Amino acid sequence: MPRQFAASAWSQFLATACLVTLFAHAAEAGTPADKRLFVLQKASGAVIEYDLKTGTPVNSVPVPPETFKQDHPIVVSHRGEVLISFYRPDGDAVLMRHWLWDGAKAQILTPKVSPADDSDGWAYPRALLSGDGGNPFWYKTDMKVSGKADAEGSEQAVTPTFQMFRGTLSGPGTEKILQRTFAECKCSTGACSETCSVGWAWAPHGVIQDFFFVTYFVPGQLQPSYESTYLFTKRGDKWTGQKRAEASEEILDAKRRGEIMVEAVPDAGCCGWANDSSDMTIVRRSGSRITIFDEWSRYNNQRYDVSFFSSNAEISPGGSRVAHTITSSMDAGGQSREIRLGSDAPESEKLTPEEISKLREVIARHPLVEVVALDSPSRLSLSIQQATLIGWLSDKELLIFKDKTLHIVNAHDGKPIRTLPLSVDRAEYVFLR
Repeated sequence: MPRQFAASAWSQFLATACLVTLFAHAAEAGTPADKRLFVLQKASGAVIEYDLKTGTPVNSVPVPPETFKQDHPIVVSHRGEVLISFYRPDGDAVLMRHWLWDGAKAQILTPKVSPADDSDGWAYPRALLSGDGGNPFWYKTDMKVSGKADAEGSEQAVTPTFQMFRGTLSGPGTEKILQRTFAECKCSTGACSETCSVGWAWAPHGVIQDFFFVTYFVPGQLQPSYESTYLFTKRGDKWTGQKRAEASEEILDAKRRGEIMVEAVPDAGCCGWANDSSDMTIVRRSGSRITIFDEWSRYNNQRYDVSFFSSNAEISPGGSRVAHTITSSMDAGGQSREIRLGSDAPESEKLTPEEISKLREVIARHPLVEVVALDSPSRLSLSIQQATLIGWLSDKELLIFKDKTLHIVNAHDGKPIRTLPLSVDRAEYVFLR
């Protein structure tokens, strides 16, 4: 489950979500020559496709103005499909509607959910795009009331059921993919999602080709409790699930039908604390576990309430290297904020001016784009300061975001190859597919 969804009370819960047929190309992703570049631009109010060689615009599709009023993460496929999911502007997890552009016209899809089946927005269908350009995949967790509340209304019992299906939100032709019903649980805190199991589906770039993952967990009051992760692969018309050895908290990338994957182990801090444990990034490949990032070993920052973590990652086309972005919990724009000691430090202990100065120097280098060879993960093969990874163009080239510009660099030594002549508002608005 993405790190931003692990906040207490899930007030930061935003959708994975955008599915729109922008530009109808039928090629499949894979080879570097097939790569396509899409950029969401606020000034034009549109998603624009750019030619990767010249940086000139190819196509443009306007998006609703409210797209820019708050964060609505967008998933764009190689085919140019997108679906923008709008949630309540107060930060609630309740989905209001999907805006779908099918290449010819815009549609509004409004989920219909019975209040009796919902807890904190989990019964509202969320979407993953289909790689073949057909109907999207939808998933949700219904929480049907199965036991009455006590006199104070705090012991209501529900039976959670996770469902995944493919088709439209209403109408015929819905294809059932999977369903899992959990044991009855008590809503002992008043919010069922704090004590009951739910499911979260994930696929690379939010697009299902021939595999996807589902993680089951209890969102919790302060921290999620992860139960299990399943890898589902498709053979013919049948999807088959296999339980992984360990539950994955946050999957960053996966390739080869899920045989190689990158995942983050987020910080265990809560309640306003950012650095209660060491953030880690690991790669699972052929049954082995490879650690490519260990925050406390790398930064020796256990004393401070400043955390460093992998905010994104991508496996190289050949599968032998991983590029990722290391981000600080206090970015360069927040340098005026007070740096404090960690939650275990005595109140009487204070940071020295020298420590503060050194920490600010380290923070100012971030975000960092780094490349790690999986055969020698302890040795960095590339590190670029104040940059964000967009993706691999090939085994030899990376696309990065730096100074509101897109740069193509050598993936071995970081030397610049060329800069694309276009302005970009945010790295999160760039989609290399």
